[in-house]
Amino acid sequence: MKRLWLMLLIGPLLLGAAQTARADIFDVPCSVAALINAITTANATPGAHTLNLAGSCTYSLSDVNNAGALGDNGLPRITGRMTLAGGSNTIIERQQGAPEFRFFQVENAAELTLRQLTLCNGRVAADPKIDGGAIYTDGGTVSLAGCTLTGNTAGCGGAIYSEAGTLTVTASRFSENNGYA
Repeated sequence: MKRLWLMLLIGPLLLGAAQTARADIFDVPCSVAALINAITTANATPGAHTLNLAGSCTYSLSDVNNAGALGDNGLPRITGRMTLAGGSNTIIERQQGAPEFRFFQVENAAELTLRQLTLCNGRVAADPKIDGGAIYTDGGTVSLAGCTLTGNTAGCGGAIYSEAGTLTVTASRFSENNGYA
């Protein structure tokens, strides 16, 4: 009888713990709208999430998603914990002629891991105070593995700018990234 009573008492606690530590995997079709929706959903859901991006796909961004004093962003700010995993030839780019924006702004205590992705043509305003042409982090954690960052431009940190954050780069390539300063 004691064992049954203990299971009735602990069971709901275990279920509650499982719900708060939730982790999801999202398969993201080759669509900018689908990518934005997946990031928004991952930000809003507790736990670590993996967004599997389509292989042989170019997510070509043409609009600013959000603006702020630190510069404009083409994708939602990263406020949670997520991994964006590309496939063979997965690219996130700013379209030629699009407004100036970086791709990712990683907020304080947020975590973003990028695997097997190319980020190209990110560009923030020609202002030496606006940094991170592809990625900006303010106290967050950014990890890159097998990524290419090319043709990105910013005041400082043509490709990446990390302000009091943690940055880990493994087997990645940087080319033709520029700073205004």
